[in-house]
Amino acid sequence: MLSDYIGIPFVDMGREPVIDGGLDCWGLVRYYYNRELGIKLPEYRISSLYDCDIQKLVNNEVNAKSKFEILDKPIENCIVTMKLGSEYVNHTGIFVNNKILHTYKGTNSCLVFHDNPLWFSKIISYLRFKR
Repeated sequence: MLSDYIGIPFVDMGREPVIDGGLDCWGLVRYYYNRELGIKLPEYRISSLYDCDIQKLVNNEVNAKSKFEILDKPIENCIVTMKLGSEYVNHTGIFVNNKILHTYKGTNSCLVFHDNPLWFSKIISYLRFKR
């Protein structure tokens, strides 16, 4: 149930809400994919403070075309990459019900409308995980 993912506290490098006390943006994506889709996404232990490292990682994964495929438009449960206050991709969320499920520093996990100009303007790509 989608409501199970709303209100989870943001914790930098958080991967398990019970153990870590919350999740970071990639932790939320991994947690959702595992519980809802039965997919174990790769683990990337990078602090949300290191934007440049996150950008390099995303570029490497997408360019290798081994784990993720870039989509022309969003599809249900795809990963959304964004730039929030940075020149680098530094944020991820999940496209669900025409909204983006995400968490960010200083906020609990929440849903925002995908077409809200505040968020839509920050979207860089939509990714599908290759099984």
